[in-house]
Amino acid sequence: MWTIGHLVVGRVLKSLPNYNAYLVWVEEQRDWGVLPKQYADRTYCIRDLVTAAIYKEGDRYPILSQRSACYFRRIAESVFEPVIRDAGVQVRRVASVEHASFVKIAISGVDGAGAAIKLCLPYVRTFQERTKMTASLVGHATPLEEFIKQALAPAPIRAIRRVELFREEQRARVIVEHGTISQFLGRGGVNAAAASKLTGVRVEPMDEQELQSTSIQH
Repeated sequence: MWTIGHLVVGRVLKSLPNYNAYLVWVEEQRDWGVLPKQYADRTYCIRDLVTAAIYKEGDRYPILSQRSACYFRRIAESVFEPVIRDAGVQVRRVASVEHASFVKIAISGVDGAGAAIKLCLPYVRTFQERTKMTASLVGHATPLEEFIKQALAPAPIRAIRRVELFREEQRARVIVEHGTISQFLGRGGVNAAAASKLTGVRVEPMDEQELQSTSIQH
């Protein structure tokens, strides 16, 4: 039975040029899966082994992915398994966005998020080797305003003046120190976009001088 989010290992047995995808035989399921090339982390050859997550149902065969949040979460849980098992570390949330070279992973632990992140750091290179993506570890926190600050790392938290949360609109305006806005947005806006996916609200960084100008105009 195919379960969405489940990690499977298969072998590429055919390229499907009409669908720009690979046809993968998954031994565990004794069935076929389709890995679209846009969801693959590299170019595969016939008979290559591939690890992927079951992403969604397809017209004929399930769709596999190496670029979905569930895939990255399963890999993170596998890589961090020693500290999850022995130190009570938890992978709380995972988010990735198109065109980003990183995956944001929210971590917590019995001794606090900071300690949990330090325990995970030795395993970050293994995550990168397995996914071809950089693991950006952030602390899971409450309340939501604090989690939003953490989710914008590696932008400097000290440069955040305040977070204005609009719960009904599912968005948050983050007022930041003048001259630091580019760090919070990230190239092409990917840092703010990934933080939005991680927290579940639309994160909108705003330069404090821009806010002041807007206030004066009104």
